[in-house]
Amino acid sequence: MFPVLSYNVTTDTLAQTDLYSITQYQILPYLSRVAGVALVNLQGGNIPEVEVQIDPNRLQNSGLSLSQVADTIGRSTQNQAVGKIDSNYQQNLIVTNGQLIDPSALTGIVVTTKGAGKPVFLEDLGQVSLGEADRTQIVSAKGQPGLTLNIFRQPNSNVVAVAEAVQQEIKSLEKSLPPGVQIAKAYDESGLVVDAIANVRDSIAIGIVLIIIVLYVFLREWRSTVIAAITIPLSALAAFGVLSFVVL
Repeated sequence: MFPVLSYNVTTDTLAQTDLYSITQYQILPYLSRVAGVALVNLQGGNIPEVEVQIDPNRLQNSGLSLSQVADTIGRSTQNQAVGKIDSNYQQNLIVTNGQLIDPSALTGIVVTTKGAGKPVFLEDLGQVSLGEADRTQIVSAKGQPGLTLNIFRQPNSNVVAVAEAVQQEIKSLEKSLPPGVQIAKAYDESGLVVDAIANVRDSIAIGIVLIIIVLYVFLREWRSTVIAAITIPLSALAAFGVLSFVVL
């Protein structure tokens, strides 16, 4: 329910829309495949989009509605499964990428036809240009705009192992990213786990030392004290061993 890792992605050289595309299509998919990772979501950033501005007068002259134009654009730019391949007891879909992200390609979409079959193109109804989606989230890292990657782990995974695997994957990714793209850790839950384990270890060690001191004070004999000092840790190890076996 809460991310175990968060990373801020920033840049000093690229546009914010380019940074979003790099993070969404290059960084996020690689982190999603790390063992133990259940979900990686993206917050903030300038999302690039293709904007279509329809001229009301042209639209009225064409006899179309905005919903009809939107439906036509939607049908003309989408991913579709056009086939399948069955191999080794697995079924793989063949998907065609029909998304149009170039404004010049969108302008040539035929919205409708007039008399004598004359086509009405999208460019006849308005302007198509590259733009940015309305921003609903703003992320700032070290005083500059950026994005945040939130990483959620699978319920049965080890948070420390997941954190180490993600860090290794990021080190490998940084070699292939454009210059100027920086990935910095913002939150790491594994640090809390490591500190908690260290506190338990230190508490056990201090407890054993205090027990040895108390035993010697009361027994006044090193031999009996040493025997008791060895027996107590061995008993604890045996108990933890049985518990580990039962849990696993």
